[in-house]
Amino acid sequence: DCLLLFSQADVRTIMYFINEGAAHEQRGRSARLQALIRYAQSGQCRREPLLAYFGETFRGPCDACDNCRKAVAGEHSDAAQLDVTEQARLFLTCVRDTGQMFGAVHIVDILWGSQNKRVLNRRHDRLPMYGAGKEMSKRDWRRLANEFISQGLLEQDMQHGSLRVTPKGQAVLDGQQVFVAQEAVPIRVDRPGDLIHDTVLFEHLRALRRELAEEAGVPPYVIFSDRTLVEMATWFPQSRSSLLQVDGVGQHKLERYGDTFLAVIQAYCSEHQITEGTKPSRASAAPRLTRGRRFEEVGAMYVEGQSIEQLQASYGVQRSTIINHLRNYAETGNPLDAERLHGESRLPPDEQARVLAAFDEHGTTALRPTYDALNETVSWEELHLLRLVYVLEKDGKEDT
Repeated sequence: DCLLLFSQADVRTIMYFINEGAAHEQRGRSARLQALIRYAQSGQCRREPLLAYFGETFRGPCDACDNCRKAVAGEHSDAAQLDVTEQARLFLTCVRDTGQMFGAVHIVDILWGSQNKRVLNRRHDRLPMYGAGKEMSKRDWRRLANEFISQGLLEQDMQHGSLRVTPKGQAVLDGQQVFVAQEAVPIRVDRPGDLIHDTVLFEHLRALRRELAEEAGVPPYVIFSDRTLVEMATWFPQSRSSLLQVDGVGQHKLERYGDTFLAVIQAYCSEHQITEGTKPSRASAAPRLTRGRRFEEVGAMYVEGQSIEQLQASYGVQRSTIINHLRNYAETGNPLDAERLHGESRLPPDEQARVLAAFDEHGTTALRPTYDALNETVSWEELHLLRLVYVLEKDGKEDT
Protein backbone atom coordinates (compact mmCIF):
# COMPACT_ATOMS: atom_id res chain seq x y z
CA ASP A 1 0.00 0.00 0.00
CA CYS A 2 1.06 3.60 -0.58
CA LEU A 3 -0.15 6.66 1.38
CA LEU A 4 0.18 10.19 -0.02
CA LEU A 5 0.75 12.95 2.55
CA PHE A 6 0.11 16.44 1.23
CA SER A 7 -0.41 19.92 2.68
CA GLN A 8 -0.66 23.42 1.20
CA ALA A 9 2.23 24.31 3.50
CA ASP A 10 4.40 22.01 1.37
CA VAL A 11 3.53 24.07 -1.71
CA ARG A 12 4.68 27.31 -0.15
CA THR A 13 7.95 25.76 1.00
CA ILE A 14 8.68 24.30 -2.45
CA MET A 15 7.78 27.60 -4.14
CA TYR A 16 10.25 29.36 -1.87
CA PHE A 17 13.05 27.09 -3.08
CA ILE A 18 11.92 27.42 -6.71
CA ASN A 19 12.07 31.21 -6.45
CA GLU A 20 15.52 30.97 -4.91
CA GLY A 21 16.76 28.91 -7.87
CA ALA A 22 17.86 29.87 -11.38
CA ALA A 23 15.38 32.20 -13.10
CA HIS A 24 15.39 30.27 -16.40
CA GLU A 25 14.29 27.09 -14.58
CA GLN A 26 11.45 28.61 -12.55
CA ARG A 27 8.68 28.28 -15.15
CA GLY A 28 9.34 24.58 -15.79
CA ARG A 29 9.63 23.78 -12.11
CA SER A 30 6.41 25.67 -11.35
CA ALA A 31 4.58 23.73 -14.07
CA ARG A 32 5.80 20.43 -12.61
CA LEU A 33 4.73 21.53 -9.14
CA GLN A 34 1.27 22.39 -10.45
CA ALA A 35 1.00 18.95 -12.05
CA LEU A 36 2.00 17.36 -8.75
CA ILE A 37 -0.66 19.38 -6.89
CA ARG A 38 -3.32 18.21 -9.35
CA TYR A 39 -2.14 14.65 -8.78
CA ALA A 40 -2.26 15.04 -5.00
CA GLN A 41 -5.75 16.55 -4.99
CA SER A 42 -7.22 14.19 -7.58
CA GLY A 43 -9.74 11.55 -6.57
CA GLN A 44 -8.73 9.11 -9.33
CA CYS A 45 -6.67 5.94 -8.95
CA ARG A 46 -3.06 6.96 -8.17
CA ARG A 47 -1.64 4.25 -10.43
CA GLU A 48 -3.32 5.48 -13.64
CA PRO A 49 -1.38 8.77 -14.13
CA LEU A 50 1.87 7.27 -12.85
CA LEU A 51 1.84 4.48 -15.44
CA ALA A 52 0.56 6.86 -18.13
CA TYR A 53 3.63 9.01 -17.51
CA PHE A 54 5.77 6.02 -18.53
CA GLY A 55 3.61 5.24 -21.55
CA GLU A 56 1.60 2.40 -20.04
CA THR A 57 -2.19 2.11 -19.90
CA PHE A 58 -3.96 1.07 -16.73
CA ARG A 59 -7.63 1.28 -15.79
CA GLY A 60 -8.27 1.34 -12.05
CA PRO A 61 -9.18 0.61 -9.42
CA CYS A 62 -5.87 -0.76 -8.19
CA ASP A 63 -7.34 -1.50 -4.71
CA ALA A 64 -4.05 -0.36 -3.15
CA CYS A 65 -3.82 3.46 -3.28
CA ASP A 66 -5.60 5.77 -0.84
CA ASN A 67 -8.27 6.83 -3.37
CA CYS A 68 -9.17 3.29 -4.43
CA ARG A 69 -9.24 2.07 -0.85
CA LYS A 70 -11.56 4.95 0.08
CA ALA A 71 -13.83 3.94 -2.78
CA VAL A 72 -13.92 0.36 -1.52
CA ALA A 73 -14.71 1.63 1.97
CA GLY A 74 -17.57 3.70 0.58
CA GLU A 75 -16.02 7.10 1.23
CA HIS A 76 -16.36 8.08 -2.43
CA SER A 77 -19.89 6.77 -2.81
CA ASP A 78 -22.50 8.54 -4.91
CA ALA A 79 -23.87 10.11 -1.74
CA ALA A 80 -20.59 11.99 -1.31
CA GLN A 81 -20.77 13.41 -4.84
CA LEU A 82 -22.68 16.61 -5.45
CA ASP A 83 -23.69 18.48 -8.58
CA VAL A 84 -22.35 21.98 -7.92
CA THR A 85 -22.48 23.28 -11.48
CA GLU A 86 -24.24 26.47 -10.39
CA GLN A 87 -21.61 27.13 -7.74
CA ALA A 88 -18.82 26.38 -10.24
CA ARG A 89 -20.26 28.86 -12.75
CA LEU A 90 -20.58 31.51 -10.04
CA PHE A 91 -16.97 31.04 -8.93
CA LEU A 92 -15.58 30.95 -12.49
CA THR A 93 -17.59 34.05 -13.43
CA CYS A 94 -16.06 35.89 -10.48
CA VAL A 95 -12.54 34.79 -11.50
CA ARG A 96 -13.14 35.96 -15.07
CA ASP A 97 -14.81 39.27 -14.19
CA THR A 98 -12.01 40.28 -11.80
CA GLY A 99 -9.47 39.96 -14.59
CA GLN A 100 -8.09 36.54 -13.56
CA MET A 101 -5.64 38.36 -11.27
CA PHE A 102 -6.63 37.01 -7.84
CA GLY A 103 -6.44 33.85 -5.76
CA ALA A 104 -9.17 31.77 -4.18
CA VAL A 105 -9.24 33.66 -0.87
CA HIS A 106 -10.10 36.95 -2.58
CA ILE A 107 -12.71 35.34 -4.84
CA VAL A 108 -14.40 33.72 -1.84
CA ASP A 109 -14.38 37.06 -0.01
CA ILE A 110 -16.28 38.59 -2.95
CA LEU A 111 -18.81 35.75 -3.04
CA TRP A 112 -19.35 36.14 0.69
CA GLY A 113 -19.80 39.91 0.50
CA SER A 114 -16.74 40.68 2.61
CA GLN A 115 -16.14 44.27 3.71
CA ASN A 116 -12.36 43.98 3.85
CA LYS A 117 -10.18 46.61 2.20
CA ARG A 118 -8.93 44.36 -0.59
CA VAL A 119 -12.49 43.97 -1.84
CA LEU A 120 -13.69 47.53 -1.28
CA ASN A 121 -10.60 49.32 -2.61
CA ARG A 122 -10.88 47.44 -5.90
CA ARG A 123 -14.63 48.17 -6.02
CA HIS A 124 -15.36 44.47 -6.19
CA ASP A 125 -18.38 45.08 -3.94
CA ARG A 126 -20.03 46.46 -7.10
CA LEU A 127 -19.78 43.18 -8.98
CA PRO A 128 -23.08 41.36 -9.61
CA MET A 129 -21.80 38.24 -7.80
CA TYR A 130 -20.80 40.17 -4.65
CA GLY A 131 -22.43 38.41 -1.70
CA ALA A 132 -24.05 35.80 -3.94
CA GLY A 133 -22.28 32.79 -2.41
CA LYS A 134 -23.46 32.75 1.19
CA GLU A 135 -25.31 29.47 0.76
CA MET A 136 -21.94 27.79 1.41
CA SER A 137 -19.34 28.35 4.11
CA LYS A 138 -16.04 29.99 3.19
CA ARG A 139 -14.23 26.76 4.06
CA ASP A 140 -16.37 24.80 1.59
CA TRP A 141 -15.88 27.43 -1.12
CA ARG A 142 -12.10 27.09 -0.71
CA ARG A 143 -12.36 23.31 -0.84
CA LEU A 144 -14.40 23.63 -4.02
CA ALA A 145 -11.75 25.97 -5.45
CA ASN A 146 -9.19 23.21 -4.92
CA GLU A 147 -11.50 20.85 -6.81
CA PHE A 148 -11.84 23.33 -9.67
CA ILE A 149 -8.04 23.37 -9.91
CA SER A 150 -7.52 19.62 -9.56
CA GLN A 151 -10.22 18.84 -12.14
CA GLY A 152 -8.78 21.34 -14.62
CA LEU A 153 -11.42 24.10 -14.58
CA LEU A 154 -8.85 26.57 -13.26
CA GLU A 155 -5.09 26.98 -13.44
CA GLN A 156 -3.19 28.63 -10.62
CA ASP A 157 -0.11 30.79 -11.04
CA MET A 158 2.31 29.15 -8.64
CA GLN A 159 4.22 32.35 -7.94
CA HIS A 160 1.37 34.77 -7.33
CA GLY A 161 -1.55 32.42 -6.62
CA SER A 162 -3.85 34.02 -9.20
CA LEU A 163 -6.44 31.85 -10.94
CA ARG A 164 -7.19 31.56 -14.66
CA VAL A 165 -10.18 29.90 -16.33
CA THR A 166 -9.15 27.02 -18.62
CA PRO A 167 -10.99 25.85 -21.77
CA LYS A 168 -12.59 23.14 -19.63
CA GLY A 169 -13.75 25.79 -17.18
CA GLN A 170 -15.10 27.88 -20.04
CA ALA A 171 -17.19 24.89 -21.15
CA VAL A 172 -18.81 24.85 -17.69
CA LEU A 173 -19.40 28.61 -17.91
CA ASP A 174 -21.02 28.17 -21.33
CA GLY A 175 -23.36 25.48 -20.01
CA GLN A 176 -21.75 22.74 -22.11
CA GLN A 177 -20.65 20.67 -19.10
CA VAL A 178 -21.82 20.01 -15.57
CA PHE A 179 -19.49 19.86 -12.59
CA VAL A 180 -19.69 17.22 -9.86
CA ALA A 181 -17.64 17.65 -6.69
CA GLN A 182 -15.72 14.54 -5.70
CA GLU A 183 -14.60 15.53 -2.19
CA ALA A 184 -14.27 12.63 0.24
CA VAL A 185 -15.87 14.85 2.92
CA PRO A 186 -19.29 16.06 1.74
CA ILE A 187 -19.62 19.76 0.97
CA ARG A 188 -22.71 21.35 2.48
CA VAL A 189 -24.78 23.46 0.10
CA ASP A 190 -27.99 24.93 1.47
CA ARG A 191 -30.85 23.99 -0.81
CA PRO A 192 -34.23 25.73 -1.22
CA GLY A 193 -35.89 22.94 0.76
CA ASP A 194 -33.89 23.87 3.88
CA LEU A 195 -36.43 26.64 4.68
CA ILE A 196 -40.22 26.44 4.67
CA HIS A 197 -41.06 29.05 2.07
CA ASP A 198 -43.93 30.22 -0.12
CA THR A 199 -43.35 28.26 -3.32
CA VAL A 200 -45.67 30.46 -5.41
CA LEU A 201 -43.82 33.64 -4.45
CA PHE A 202 -40.52 31.83 -4.99
CA GLU A 203 -41.53 31.04 -8.60
CA HIS A 204 -42.59 34.67 -9.14
CA LEU A 205 -39.18 35.82 -7.92
CA ARG A 206 -37.40 33.27 -10.11
CA ALA A 207 -39.32 34.52 -13.14
CA LEU A 208 -38.33 38.10 -12.32
CA ARG A 209 -34.70 37.06 -11.87
CA ARG A 210 -34.71 35.27 -15.22
CA GLU A 211 -36.15 38.36 -16.93
CA LEU A 212 -33.51 40.66 -15.40
CA ALA A 213 -30.74 38.21 -16.29
CA GLU A 214 -31.85 38.06 -19.92
CA GLU A 215 -31.92 41.85 -20.13
CA ALA A 216 -28.41 42.09 -18.64
CA GLY A 217 -27.04 39.14 -20.62
CA VAL A 218 -25.82 37.34 -17.49
CA PRO A 219 -26.67 33.97 -15.87
CA PRO A 220 -29.59 34.17 -13.37
CA TYR A 221 -27.42 33.25 -10.38
CA VAL A 222 -25.44 36.46 -10.89
CA ILE A 223 -28.57 38.46 -10.00
CA PHE A 224 -29.46 36.45 -6.87
CA SER A 225 -28.89 32.82 -5.86
CA ASP A 226 -31.81 30.46 -5.26
CA ARG A 227 -30.97 30.60 -1.56
CA THR A 228 -31.51 34.37 -1.53
CA LEU A 229 -34.87 34.04 -3.30
CA VAL A 230 -35.91 31.35 -0.80
CA GLU A 231 -35.20 33.71 2.09
CA MET A 232 -37.30 36.39 0.40
CA ALA A 233 -40.14 33.88 0.05
CA THR A 234 -39.73 32.87 3.71
CA TRP A 235 -39.54 36.22 5.53
CA PHE A 236 -41.48 38.40 3.01
CA PRO A 237 -39.34 41.56 3.42
CA GLN A 238 -41.37 44.64 2.46
CA SER A 239 -38.86 47.44 3.05
CA ARG A 240 -35.33 48.16 1.87
CA SER A 241 -33.96 47.74 5.39
CA SER A 242 -35.64 44.33 5.74
CA LEU A 243 -34.45 43.21 2.31
CA LEU A 244 -30.91 44.12 3.32
CA GLN A 245 -31.10 41.48 6.08
CA VAL A 246 -31.51 38.70 3.50
CA ASP A 247 -28.32 36.73 2.83
CA GLY A 248 -26.97 37.63 -0.60
CA VAL A 249 -28.42 41.16 -0.63
CA GLY A 250 -25.67 43.73 -0.17
CA GLN A 251 -25.86 47.50 -0.53
CA HIS A 252 -24.94 47.40 -4.21
CA LYS A 253 -27.53 44.78 -5.12
CA LEU A 254 -30.10 46.58 -2.98
CA GLU A 255 -29.59 49.74 -5.03
CA ARG A 256 -29.60 47.85 -8.31
CA TYR A 257 -32.41 45.33 -7.85
CA GLY A 258 -34.04 46.04 -4.48
CA ASP A 259 -37.03 48.11 -5.54
CA THR A 260 -37.86 45.72 -8.40
CA PHE A 261 -37.96 42.66 -6.14
CA LEU A 262 -39.72 44.55 -3.34
CA ALA A 263 -42.51 45.51 -5.75
CA VAL A 264 -43.20 41.84 -6.52
CA ILE A 265 -43.05 40.82 -2.84
CA GLN A 266 -45.27 43.71 -1.71
CA ALA A 267 -47.87 43.04 -4.41
CA TYR A 268 -47.99 39.33 -3.54
CA CYS A 269 -48.25 39.98 0.21
CA SER A 270 -50.99 42.57 -0.32
CA GLU A 271 -53.01 40.18 -2.48
CA HIS A 272 -52.71 37.31 0.01
CA GLN A 273 -52.77 39.43 3.21
CA ILE A 274 -49.31 38.29 4.32
CA THR A 275 -47.36 40.32 6.87
CA GLU A 276 -43.60 40.68 6.99
CA GLY A 277 -41.79 38.01 9.01
CA THR A 278 -38.84 38.49 11.34
CA LYS A 279 -35.63 36.77 10.38
CA PRO A 280 -33.77 35.25 13.37
CA SER A 281 -30.66 37.21 14.28
CA ARG A 282 -27.22 35.72 13.69
CA ALA A 283 -25.28 34.08 16.50
CA SER A 284 -22.91 37.07 16.38
CA ALA A 285 -25.70 39.22 17.82
CA ALA A 286 -25.69 37.21 21.07
CA PRO A 287 -24.69 38.99 24.30
CA ARG A 288 -20.97 39.42 24.67
CA LEU A 289 -18.97 37.32 27.08
CA THR A 290 -17.12 38.63 30.08
CA ARG A 291 -13.80 40.33 29.55
CA GLY A 292 -11.93 37.44 31.15
CA ARG A 293 -12.86 35.20 28.21
CA ARG A 294 -12.54 37.85 25.52
CA PHE A 295 -10.38 35.61 23.33
CA GLU A 296 -13.28 33.13 23.03
CA GLU A 297 -15.59 35.91 21.94
CA VAL A 298 -13.09 37.24 19.41
CA GLY A 299 -12.35 33.75 18.08
CA ALA A 300 -16.04 32.94 17.66
CA MET A 301 -16.66 36.19 15.78
CA TYR A 302 -13.70 35.49 13.50
CA VAL A 303 -15.01 31.99 12.76
CA GLU A 304 -18.40 33.53 11.90
CA GLY A 305 -16.77 35.60 9.17
CA GLN A 306 -15.42 38.85 10.63
CA SER A 307 -11.92 39.82 9.54
CA ILE A 308 -9.08 40.87 11.82
CA GLU A 309 -9.54 44.44 10.60
CA GLN A 310 -13.25 44.39 11.43
CA LEU A 311 -12.54 43.00 14.90
CA GLN A 312 -9.97 45.77 15.44
CA ALA A 313 -12.63 48.36 14.64
CA SER A 314 -15.24 46.66 16.85
CA TYR A 315 -13.01 46.55 19.92
CA GLY A 316 -10.85 49.61 19.26
CA VAL A 317 -7.60 47.69 19.76
CA GLN A 318 -4.38 47.04 17.86
CA ARG A 319 -4.09 44.34 15.21
CA SER A 320 -1.57 42.50 17.38
CA THR A 321 -4.16 42.25 20.18
CA ILE A 322 -6.65 40.49 17.90
CA ILE A 323 -3.92 38.13 16.66
CA ASN A 324 -3.05 37.29 20.26
CA HIS A 325 -6.71 36.57 21.05
CA LEU A 326 -6.89 34.24 18.04
CA ARG A 327 -3.76 32.44 19.18
CA ASN A 328 -5.28 31.89 22.65
CA TYR A 329 -8.49 30.73 21.01
CA ALA A 330 -6.62 28.11 18.96
CA GLU A 331 -4.44 26.98 21.87
CA THR A 332 -7.53 26.11 23.94
CA GLY A 333 -8.55 23.57 21.30
CA ASN A 334 -10.86 25.65 19.12
CA PRO A 335 -10.64 25.25 15.32
CA LEU A 336 -9.39 28.09 13.10
CA ASP A 337 -9.04 28.16 9.31
CA ALA A 338 -5.30 28.41 8.64
CA GLU A 339 -5.80 29.28 4.97
CA ARG A 340 -8.10 32.18 5.81
CA LEU A 341 -5.66 33.47 8.42
CA HIS A 342 -2.94 33.24 5.79
CA GLY A 343 -5.00 35.63 3.67
CA GLU A 344 -4.87 38.18 6.52
CA SER A 345 -1.11 38.60 6.11
CA ARG A 346 0.05 41.90 4.62
CA LEU A 347 3.23 40.37 3.21
CA PRO A 348 3.58 39.40 -0.47
CA PRO A 349 3.44 35.63 -1.15
CA ASP A 350 7.20 35.22 -1.59
CA GLU A 351 7.86 36.91 1.75
CA GLN A 352 5.26 34.72 3.45
CA ALA A 353 6.96 31.63 2.04
CA ARG A 354 10.31 32.90 3.32
CA VAL A 355 8.90 33.31 6.84
CA LEU A 356 7.30 29.86 6.88
CA ALA A 357 10.51 28.28 5.61
CA ALA A 358 12.36 30.05 8.44
CA PHE A 359 9.96 28.49 10.94
CA ASP A 360 10.86 25.10 9.47
CA GLU A 361 14.48 25.80 10.34
CA HIS A 362 14.22 27.69 13.64
CA GLY A 363 10.96 26.41 15.14
CA THR A 364 8.17 28.47 16.70
CA THR A 365 8.89 28.33 20.43
CA ALA A 366 10.66 31.70 20.27
CA LEU A 367 10.35 34.27 17.49
CA ARG A 368 13.71 35.99 17.99
CA PRO A 369 15.74 33.39 16.01
CA THR A 370 13.38 33.74 13.04
CA TYR A 371 13.35 37.54 13.35
CA ASP A 372 17.15 37.61 13.29
CA ALA A 373 17.39 35.06 10.45
CA LEU A 374 15.17 37.31 8.33
CA ASN A 375 17.51 40.24 9.02
CA GLU A 376 14.79 42.05 11.00
CA THR A 377 12.85 42.74 7.78
CA VAL A 378 9.54 41.24 8.97
CA SER A 379 7.50 42.90 11.73
CA TRP A 380 6.79 41.12 14.99
CA GLU A 381 3.09 41.44 14.26
CA GLU A 382 3.43 39.51 10.98
CA LEU A 383 5.64 36.92 12.67
CA HIS A 384 2.97 36.31 15.33
CA LEU A 385 0.28 35.92 12.66
CA LEU A 386 2.31 33.61 10.43
CA ARG A 387 3.46 31.56 13.42
CA LEU A 388 -0.22 30.90 14.16
CA VAL A 389 -0.76 29.91 10.51
CA TYR A 390 2.29 27.64 10.59
CA VAL A 391 1.23 25.87 13.80
CA LEU A 392 -2.35 25.36 12.56
CA GLU A 393 -1.14 23.94 9.24
CA LYS A 394 1.36 21.67 10.94
CA ASP A 395 -1.29 20.36 13.35
CA GLY A 396 -3.67 19.78 10.46
CA LYS A 397 -1.00 17.90 8.53
CA GLU A 398 -0.21 15.67 11.49
CA ASP A 399 -3.91 14.88 11.94
CA THR A 400 -4.21 13.81 8.29
